[in-house]
Amino acid sequence: MLGRRRHRTHARKRLFALRPRQELIQLPMKTERGSRHGSSIASLRRACFESRRNGRDAGLFVFVYATKVAWDQSNPLKRELWVDRFEIAWDQSNPLKRELWSTKENSMDIGFIGLGSMGGAMALNALKAGHTVRVWNRSPDAAKALAGQGARVVASADEAFAGDAVFSMLADDSALRAVLLDSGVLERAPKGLVHVNMATISVALCEELVSLHERHGVAYVAAPVLGRPDVAAAGKLNIVAAGADDAIARVQPIFDVIGQKTWRVGTAPQHANVFKLAANFMLATAIETTAEAASLMTGHGIDPHAFLDVITNTLFPGPVYQGYGRMIADHRYEPALFKARLGLKDVRLALAAGDAVNVALPVASLVRDNLIDVLAQGDGDKDLAVLGKVAARRAGKKV
Repeated sequence: MLGRRRHRTHARKRLFALRPRQELIQLPMKTERGSRHGSSIASLRRACFESRRNGRDAGLFVFVYATKVAWDQSNPLKRELWVDRFEIAWDQSNPLKRELWSTKENSMDIGFIGLGSMGGAMALNALKAGHTVRVWNRSPDAAKALAGQGARVVASADEAFAGDAVFSMLADDSALRAVLLDSGVLERAPKGLVHVNMATISVALCEELVSLHERHGVAYVAAPVLGRPDVAAAGKLNIVAAGADDAIARVQPIFDVIGQKTWRVGTAPQHANVFKLAANFMLATAIETTAEAASLMTGHGIDPHAFLDVITNTLFPGPVYQGYGRMIADHRYEPALFKARLGLKDVRLALAAGDAVNVALPVASLVRDNLIDVLAQGDGDKDLAVLGKVAARRAGKKV
């Protein structure tokens, strides 16, 4: 049985090289006389060695400034180590990166604005990692739901614009403009703050935001994400980030707990938005072609499930064709993980980005028209896979 008393250790750090870009820490420790927590030291040592083994090909650095180890008293059965004054830099692909995390050195005080299915999941993961998170949402119920997880609910967006950084995940251009610009929040923001905008917005608005943030002395990072709400909840998002290197570095501890990898795409924030719009355009076209192919199979009396099983395990493997293909074959469009109306918004933004630089996107125009049909049929809140319903209806099938 674990005792309830906190114990202390005396650690002498000894580093020795294993391979380039790797270090292993040996921790010769002893507990104070009378302590019954010898097993906790062994657990810590095993964690360090296991981390090195699992991260062998990824590049793992561990720097320990350990002075004190104690068990989490809130749930003794979990037996989680709490390490005071750890500073750990992990390769983001290492699955153990969240096992040991700083409660002091890496802890951040952040604001989070926009707590929908994506923003709420990201804010919750930041809370779970031990960061201080102040939350604000236009609909207060979403913020209250996070209060039970330790979030500080604030009364205004101004109060969220404080601390080390503020993150925003608002639905579209108009929502972002209303909350940050029309309200004057950005003008009143503390100088030196970092604002990370994770929403998918137009390239034109991003360029405007870059100029306004620079004018008001606030660093601006565009960091839209690849992944649906279930991926966000698992902390497995891919983050496409652009902005000043030092600004991104300052918020990297948050990126590390809400995503599996941060893809830096330059210092111009608008480039991250171009990346995201191009990615969502490709997603919508993949769903459109899958829907048309499924209708072709049905027209010839072939079960689309059989076709998609072959195709998604040969020519087109991966989550997009497999996941959306199954939904289309099943005629299953709810619950929506990516609403069709949001897909239409993103395709329109991609077309606008193309217009700005005289790049024609004819396939995007076709997908836009089909998504307009979706909304005209009252299906805008269904999943983007509802493009399958449009293809079937166009083929004369009863849907």
